[in-house]
Amino acid sequence: MELSLQTRAVADHTVLEVGGEIDVYTAPRLRERLHELVDAGAHRILVDMQRVEFLDSTGLGVLVGVLKRLRTHNGGLALICTHERILKIFRITGLERVFDIYPSVSAATQAANLGAAARPPGPGRATPGDSSDGDGPDSPADPGTGTSATTIRTDVGGTHRSAPAPRPGDAAPAAGGPPPEHPTVDDGGAPTPPGS
Repeated sequence: MELSLQTRAVADHTVLEVGGEIDVYTAPRLRERLHELVDAGAHRILVDMQRVEFLDSTGLGVLVGVLKRLRTHNGGLALICTHERILKIFRITGLERVFDIYPSVSAATQAANLGAAARPPGPGRATPGDSSDGDGPDSPADPGTGTSATTIRTDVGGTHRSAPAPRPGDAAPAAGGPPPEHPTVDDGGAPTPPGS
């Protein structure tokens, strides 16, 4: 599928409307266009992803790279997206704590928190590429607690699996056992309901 890129100005923001698929084949075009905008002096960019049908890790890398570049200019990049399948990618990767994501361009332009100068990273807000305190995109923090939201990453059969860390207020797991919300397996291989 093709990637469509259209630019317009809204207030003091540059809006880049993206449509189609952002993948290994189309991400270089997106990167090039975003770099052109930054080089032309656009430092408050909104990427409207309402017409994006697919986003892979290459596309995520482009967005993180441009955000880092904009922050060196005291600028910022926010995303416009309401599609659950795309938002889920940002949640799974922890990047919803890195990017400001709004439901509409008007909501984003009304928010006064775009850009590093207006919105410094705070508790639970990671800075792209900064994982020295466990708050980077690979180890997102639980907002308000500073604790890691993902504690286990294992490679099983070529796929990464993550397990959520207990949050404040969760019931403590039994000594040596799994958390109560996770079923255990008895000797016969059948799941045993929690609390049995």
